[in-house]
Amino acid sequence: MNVQESLARLPEAIARLIATSPSVGPLLERGQALESILRSSEWAERWTGTSESELVRLLIAILSRYAAMPFESEQLAKAVVEDGFTGAEIRVGLARLRRDGVLFAVRKAWGDRLYYLPTDTISVWQRLLLPVEVLPIATDMDRTTILTDKPFRLPLSLELLLGWHALCERPIVFTSKGTLNRAMIAKFIARMRLTAEELAPLAFAYPNADELPPQAALALDLGLCAGVLVRTTIDIRIDECGLRDWLKLSVREADARLHELLVQRYAAADPQLHLAASAIAALPAQDWLLTLQFARIVPVDKAVAWLSILESFGWLERGVAEQHSVYRKKPDYPDDGSLSEAYESEAGTFILQPDGEIIVTPDVGLAARWTLEHAADRIAADTLFVYRLTRAACARAYDAGYTRQALADFLESGSGEALPTQVQDALTDWYARIGKTTFAEAMLLRAESPEVAKQLLDDPELAALRMMPIGDRDFIVDAASRKTIEARLIKLGYPPAKPISLDNLTSEAPIAAKDGSIDPNVTPEPGWIYKPITVRNFDADQSIPELEDLFPGVLDIPSAWLREPRSYHATTREALVRRAIEWQASLLVKPNEGQPRQFVPCSLERSGANWSALGRWREGAGQSRDLVKVSEQALSEVMIILPSMEEIQTH
Repeated sequence: MNVQESLARLPEAIARLIATSPSVGPLLERGQALESILRSSEWAERWTGTSESELVRLLIAILSRYAAMPFESEQLAKAVVEDGFTGAEIRVGLARLRRDGVLFAVRKAWGDRLYYLPTDTISVWQRLLLPVEVLPIATDMDRTTILTDKPFRLPLSLELLLGWHALCERPIVFTSKGTLNRAMIAKFIARMRLTAEELAPLAFAYPNADELPPQAALALDLGLCAGVLVRTTIDIRIDECGLRDWLKLSVREADARLHELLVQRYAAADPQLHLAASAIAALPAQDWLLTLQFARIVPVDKAVAWLSILESFGWLERGVAEQHSVYRKKPDYPDDGSLSEAYESEAGTFILQPDGEIIVTPDVGLAARWTLEHAADRIAADTLFVYRLTRAACARAYDAGYTRQALADFLESGSGEALPTQVQDALTDWYARIGKTTFAEAMLLRAESPEVAKQLLDDPELAALRMMPIGDRDFIVDAASRKTIEARLIKLGYPPAKPISLDNLTSEAPIAAKDGSIDPNVTPEPGWIYKPITVRNFDADQSIPELEDLFPGVLDIPSAWLREPRSYHATTREALVRRAIEWQASLLVKPNEGQPRQFVPCSLERSGANWSALGRWREGAGQSRDLVKVSEQALSEVMIILPSMEEIQTH
């Protein structure tokens, strides 16, 4: 979930606690909303500068291993054991991160906590705590750069626009098996250049994956999440209201929205992909950069996987320079830094030639392009789109609701010029012939024999319904009069048999349904692609643990155990060490000579009347990987070290 969703579910008591944080309070006083604060780089820098280094180090450990993926405390403890954290430090650190608004938590049905970083804060933390060094290639290498042999790709927003337009002409229906009609899917993806191989690094899961190509699943998922498409009980179709909102966007703004969805829905399912996506978005455009620069934060192959996906979406180029893998972002790369700023509306105009050819430049917006898909034949779809006005295209425009005058007005407005005389004459001629013929909805009524047909024809009430005889036993009837005719046939003693539905004879028949409406009692799953783990399915954790919750029994032990190293009786010392093991805390051990050292006990071993502790010595911020055995005599003066709880006050 993102910050907005997390705050909406957050208990009021915790929200008030976050508001008192030293890094949040001053920004609230300046009139900023808590939601905008918790996803801003200014707040993140302020928090980092005022927090203890160990807490920042814990956040880095969480970010690098999980990004926005949820995790449990015990899971984190096992993952960061080599980083030198004790279980006690992790539990307190998690509570402090929640208290500061950095981390959020939910409760599973069986009570376990899941922690997570909001999806829209990952890029902020990555750039601050795990920055990627910019490694531009040398000038002489730039001249040797070889682009990968890949055909031109449209920006993803235009790629999807062409695919979605197929659903405007005909929705994709569900079959009786609950799958999507294969022929319609084939027509849908035929308009796009994306391939299944290019999307393989995303490894997403979705219904009927064995029959539905991944590029179709992606286009459906993004369309549903963007509100352009809607899933009904019988099909997936264009949502007219959502489409109108989408077409108000510029191409670049639409790409920015899609980039946001891609990161939060797909990259967020893989922490390393998520970090790579955030890092790439923050790097400069138009410069050739070395791919190996990502090695500090993620495996390079993960960065390469995300780069290849972005290349397929038309947002960057990749190549090789002196055997080094390189890439560069295109000038209009939709990084998430641009999401916070509204793009200027594209007011570009297309070029209308006297022969009816229309040249569409990159600055033309989505609305004009969508209308041209209705009103003209597309000849080319590259950097420049080329369309041509034809008689058949005008017929399609007429069916889409465009009169001759409406189409002429659109062409004049979109081109910024008066219509050429040849175009005016062509539109007048073509539209003059449209609508002169039409198909009327009718039905065929068939009698069993010519004798039965004659009896029906002689009935005055049926004759009044304008039943038109064809041959000696068939009649053409108005579909709107079916119920009246059926009632009269029943009264005459000739009840009609139930017609055989051709739909029932094919496995691709649509599911029987009353209409295409959505059941108001069912909340549809957003999108089409499954999300591996979603914290949205769990309730927000209602409280931040306090001292007794984190360290059960802490109020019952002698306070001296936590104040300073002291010498105790062997039995007391054993109880103290066992309590440290229970809490996963470290011990401060004061030797006879030298400086005190920290020891993290894992277990106790007894040999007769004597015992020893198995654990690791801590040196600086880390601890030894090797387990050592320490005798009870070596632990003569000890104390338990608990992390500070002063900053975690919940009341």
